[in-house]
Amino acid sequence: MLTRTPFDDLLDLVEQMPTADETCQNVIAANFSGYKPLLKNNFSGALAWMAAWQGRSDPSTRESHICIFVSSYDSGHTLDAAIGYADLAGRGDTMLNKLCKDKGVGLRVLELAPSMPHRLGSWSEKECMAACAFGMEATAAGGDLLGLSSVAPGSNEVAQQLLNILKEEKPKSGLNDDQRFEKKQLLDALLAQGGREVAALVGAIVAARSRRLPVIVEGWSALAAVFLLWRLDVTSVEHVLFASISDAEQNEFLDQMGQSPLIALNNEFGAGEGVALAISALSPLTSLI
Repeated sequence: MLTRTPFDDLLDLVEQMPTADETCQNVIAANFSGYKPLLKNNFSGALAWMAAWQGRSDPSTRESHICIFVSSYDSGHTLDAAIGYADLAGRGDTMLNKLCKDKGVGLRVLELAPSMPHRLGSWSEKECMAACAFGMEATAAGGDLLGLSSVAPGSNEVAQQLLNILKEEKPKSGLNDDQRFEKKQLLDALLAQGGREVAALVGAIVAARSRRLPVIVEGWSALAAVFLLWRLDVTSVEHVLFASISDAEQNEFLDQMGQSPLIALNNEFGAGEGVALAISALSPLTSLI
């Protein structure tokens, strides 16, 4: 029997995730001719997706919230961008603040000690899981829909490297082939090549699933978090949609997961801005049900 470690707590949550409400999903399907079950890359599919995870036949975006995780890396990048963003957001002066106010979307900015840069591979499972647990706070407001993104100088490169490791990671020969052991190998990649905001995004996505809260994400770090969970269990991110992507490389990972962005291909939005626009695009469609 394998010795339990902090990562087992995360794996337990992933294994206990609730499933979609297919009855509510089918109610929406009946309202749109030509709708294909579980097709999320069009607006009718997105409405059915919301219904399935909200557990209601009249999906809503009225109580939508966006959470931005702010962190930093010990990789030569200036900390000003992260700390400055948190200060601006606190004063309501970012573009995302203005979009959220205009669209009636709540906004929270959660700081993961951006003034203390994270050094890759320097933390323990316990510290990594603490970041995951912190990320679960993103769901505290509840509501109908949760948007997630992050600001962390240097995070794009880190997330890309993590994604490439996850894409290629295979169990090592001669080791126990127990499924949980293999999943822990994937989490070891997060330990070695992930940062605080990636772990926090993992925690937020898992907590949202437990609350039956649909999630819209964007950005490299969010992609890394979603892809990690997908590798752990392909059903674990069925409650997640991507608002937008910034380049073809991101699209390759979405293709592998059977996803496509909701509103845009190859657009470089600021943190959370594409999510706010995606929520705005979905809002008027709920009145059609």
